[in-house]
Amino acid sequence: MITIKEQCENAWKMINSGDLIGAEHIANAMLTELGNNPEKNDDLFRIYDVLAFSYIYRGMPKDALEYTFIMSDIADILQNPSYQFKSNNILCLLHQEMSLIDKALEYGNKAYHLATESKNKQNLSTITGNLGLIYSSASNDQLALTYLFEAEQTAKELNWKDHLAVVYGNIANVFSKHADYVRALEYLQYSIELHEGLNNIKEKGRALGNIANVYLALSDFPRAISYFEQALEIHEAVDYKRGVLSWAAGLGDAYKDVGDFSASMKYYNKVIEVNKDVDDKAMEAKIHISLGDLALLEGSYQDAFLQYSCALELYNAIHSKQGILETTISLASLYSNPHVSYYEPQKAIQTLIESIAICKTLHLKANEMNCYKILAELYEYLKDWENTTVFYKQYYTLKDEIYNRDAEDRAKNFDFQRITEKAQKEKQIEMAKLQEKEHLLHDILPSRIAERIVHGEKTIADFKDNVSVIFIDIVGFTPISQALSAEVIVDTLNTLYSKFDDIAQTFGIEKIKTIGDAYMAACGILDEDCEHKEKMVAFAFSALDIAQSISFADTYPINLRIGIHSGKVMAGIIGNKRFTFDIWGDTVNVAARLEQSSEANKIHVSHDFISNFNDHNSYIHCKSLSRGEINIKGKGQLETYFLQKME
Repeated sequence: MITIKEQCENAWKMINSGDLIGAEHIANAMLTELGNNPEKNDDLFRIYDVLAFSYIYRGMPKDALEYTFIMSDIADILQNPSYQFKSNNILCLLHQEMSLIDKALEYGNKAYHLATESKNKQNLSTITGNLGLIYSSASNDQLALTYLFEAEQTAKELNWKDHLAVVYGNIANVFSKHADYVRALEYLQYSIELHEGLNNIKEKGRALGNIANVYLALSDFPRAISYFEQALEIHEAVDYKRGVLSWAAGLGDAYKDVGDFSASMKYYNKVIEVNKDVDDKAMEAKIHISLGDLALLEGSYQDAFLQYSCALELYNAIHSKQGILETTISLASLYSNPHVSYYEPQKAIQTLIESIAICKTLHLKANEMNCYKILAELYEYLKDWENTTVFYKQYYTLKDEIYNRDAEDRAKNFDFQRITEKAQKEKQIEMAKLQEKEHLLHDILPSRIAERIVHGEKTIADFKDNVSVIFIDIVGFTPISQALSAEVIVDTLNTLYSKFDDIAQTFGIEKIKTIGDAYMAACGILDEDCEHKEKMVAFAFSALDIAQSISFADTYPINLRIGIHSGKVMAGIIGNKRFTFDIWGDTVNVAARLEQSSEANKIHVSHDFISNFNDHNSYIHCKSLSRGEINIKGKGQLETYFLQKME
């Protein structure tokens, strides 16, 4: 008979795979089976732990809170320090997510003392990282970085990579908050590399979304939208509502900034709908600000005022200093507008001067820059040329500092240099090592791209109009990987994908990357190629032939799912520590979804791909078999085809 402990372990596997509803059902079934037997408190603690996290990972802190309080009561009954630490740590995070900072710190400090008393380094790294997150929410970023760097150091000592990746992401968010985007992207790159290595999909989604936020702040809208879309897709797939809220809101802001108000409103409505389950007051307030900004752009000044007022009320209720500040600045922009009924120039000036002082105290440079711009424009309207000149000069000086200074200057001017000096030296050493290995670029990147980097190009980003993209995935890989050793799995994948690499080179196809057991490649990405479709199909049939000659441990045959689509893509290099050549766009998304909806050992293509495809070309002869219309996520009903080789 399977024990409660074993059932909980199975439920955790479901949580880690994204099946949060399934884990909740298992936990509730165990509760029914067990009852509230006081002699089974260890089992009850495990079950409520599963229930709490089934809601936490869906971004529903209020639902999780009830179960975590029960965990805390059980921990106190058992006087189990490990259980007490865990329940206090979870309570700390849940209250932080609900923007109840004082309660979050209360539980966080309890957990910190428990970790210190037990001398448990893993617990200590966990809680110092979480306290860093909370102090950043409370706008005490010096203390936040102190705790976060302590968490980083302990995680490194333990070689605890998954936690280290999360800590790097939180450090990046502090730097981003203070407009130090170079270091923010640097730490996000460290974070995403670790998540990819560990195949941690949910946390990779979080890192991608945070990268998008940096690009949004830098007004690089195409990149911001691309990263937000990737993050949203990941968190929708794993039903992580907190992530869905964040990245849908980010997409709303990005589309608002490029003037696509219809798309912007679509994503804001999505946030409002999802937040009915989450009840995140900070997000509710943020959406009010975004809706106010949208109303302002459309000339609906009364609506803008009402939205900003609602946001201010919410931020005051949850004591969010940064939220109150940002909303106050938004209201000041209304008071400074001579074309609206709320025009009160002296009130606007006083509010903005006070806001600048707060910005300086909290080191919020982007907000400070915005204040200077509003003041300069107001004084210009008032024909006060002296103040106009002063504030425009301060605006442009700060703008240049934020957007144009290099990493060294940022480090010198950053207010937290005393705290970050040691970490900065470590990163400089790592960058020096990267320079020593520059000659390896040609081994890891397309040759022409490597040459462009060596010759000094800082940003490589190209648009290609006509490219074929392929995704290849192994059917039933998860149960196979659970049945065999890691060595067998890795060795077989290496053999298979090395052969794919060889034939890709033969056809002039560039491998983009492997994602777990999936293989992604493109043709026509470096040079225009009028035969990119024909070459890609020949490559796909060759891949099927190769797979038939290889198996896992001579026991499990390899069956492939293949999807191909063609069209426009963006291509470029991401990273400044370990370069990655990647492609983005609707073409990539459709190719991936064609693979997901394909069948074993079949090549699934779109109607657009079949158009202008020469099925009796010099590479391979084949025919297309209509599959009819199927639903492709994000595209709706599309007519698709399977390709069949003709002997």
